[in-house]
Amino acid sequence: MNHLLVATTNKGKLKEILRIFSAEIPELTLHTLDEFPEAVEVEESGSTFEENALLKARAGFAISGFPTLADDSGLEIDALDGRPGIHSARYSGDGDAANIAKVLEELKGVAPEKRSARFVTVVAFVDANLDANVDANVNVDANIDVRTSAGTYVGDSTMKGLATGEITVRGELEGVIVDAPRGEGGFGYDPIFQPTHTSPDLAHPNNTLTLAQLRPEEKDEISHRGRALRKIAPLVGLRFAQIQRPVE
Repeated sequence: MNHLLVATTNKGKLKEILRIFSAEIPELTLHTLDEFPEAVEVEESGSTFEENALLKARAGFAISGFPTLADDSGLEIDALDGRPGIHSARYSGDGDAANIAKVLEELKGVAPEKRSARFVTVVAFVDANLDANVDANVNVDANIDVRTSAGTYVGDSTMKGLATGEITVRGELEGVIVDAPRGEGGFGYDPIFQPTHTSPDLAHPNNTLTLAQLRPEEKDEISHRGRALRKIAPLVGLRFAQIQRPVE
């Protein structure tokens, strides 16, 4: 059995990861931070999505010993100078509905053609044995950053001396912000984000649906998180294929 910690308590993210990774990694068991009561919320002190994703993945690996996947995601709106950006999850300080309301209020009066935006997800994977799995035959594109265990990370006392292999992957989805929420699916800002274009493989290409109006498998096909997960899944699968770590 392959064990992977997903450093989140967000059930929506967990379901999306399981849908995508189950095709790449057989007999996958996902663990969450709910199983580790000693886990504390990681302060997202980074200035980029990459930095924050790695902070969460490193902390999850340190506390569990499992290969760990974490992400940091956000919505960048051009008319708001990139806000809410890395602060997307806590933009209003009062949850998803309040976040959406704040964004719509700030965009009040902004013309439709000036409401361009993009969802960004960076997925980070941390595993002490990762460097044994990434070889010269793996095709790594410009949006995948692979670091092997050549150094240590210093910070919190639990992290001192911990040498790990790390991968970060970025996925983006361009779109526009609609003037009112539409749809019951998804989570976060999905009800107000309309993708600029969709995959021709979908049943309704070039539609005007928000992410919250798409079926889960359709969202996976085009979403920022889905794109990042599909990039990183083969490398995570390679780790499990080559190294079998005993689980106590």
